[in-house]
Amino acid sequence: MSIPSDELTRYSLENLSEDDLLFLIKAYADRRTDHEDIRSLINGDSDIIEMMAKSDRVFQRLMDRGTIVQSISPYFFFSLLLRRTSQDLINQPELMDEQLAEVNQQDQTIPWTSERAQKLLADDSITDYLANMISMFLRSSRMFKVSGSDEQSFFYLIDLIEDCQKSDPVRRFRIYCHIGNYTLFLTGLFPEFIEHRFRYRRRPVDEHFYMDFGKTYYGLAGDHRLARSQELDGVFHQLSAGYEVVKTFLNFTASRYLRKSCA
Repeated sequence: MSIPSDELTRYSLENLSEDDLLFLIKAYADRRTDHEDIRSLINGDSDIIEMMAKSDRVFQRLMDRGTIVQSISPYFFFSLLLRRTSQDLINQPELMDEQLAEVNQQDQTIPWTSERAQKLLADDSITDYLANMISMFLRSSRMFKVSGSDEQSFFYLIDLIEDCQKSDPVRRFRIYCHIGNYTLFLTGLFPEFIEHRFRYRRRPVDEHFYMDFGKTYYGLAGDHRLARSQELDGVFHQLSAGYEVVKTFLNFTASRYLRKSCA
């Protein structure tokens, strides 16, 4: 039986689609015409692709609204965007300190230092996981389903938890992952949605409610044997321990770049 990691590790810089790779090459080597030759040389070479993906030329091309939707996959768009945000925060200490000040106000047992946050945000496995998760959840119906093959939709965390209690171990692992992903997707990219429901629709849950569940269920996912067999236990434990940092990182991405690119 397949498990969530099939979707959540589907794409990486090592196995880009032909369209994604050609977009990268044309943006980076914009004065050359032998793009197909370059593609055959670098395909699967994550070190070279990573270097190209972080270039200013590629990012400027990414922000060209006329080519984004037509040229690249959602995974690659978010992969490039998240890598740029990580660079911004690492290369501009004042920005990093500003974001961490907010995080450390949330009663952290061990305050987040700039060095600790940089290590988390520079981890390619975290970036690829987030890019896969976000691109998967952009399909609105997928947000409310534990797996792509599910017929049942869940609109409330309490219903997911009830389903978890009567599920087999594989299904339980799926639900752990889904709760972590669902809460991070909302708090990271759409915190105003949670705030609006809390303030004006009298829903009794605020952002901290979602964050607490996200941290808890990412931790449970990381402890599960299936996470270890899929080599995702480290990712889940980092997302649990660093939930506030990753959430703030996504907030920064959305406000600085994502909304601008969609305006």
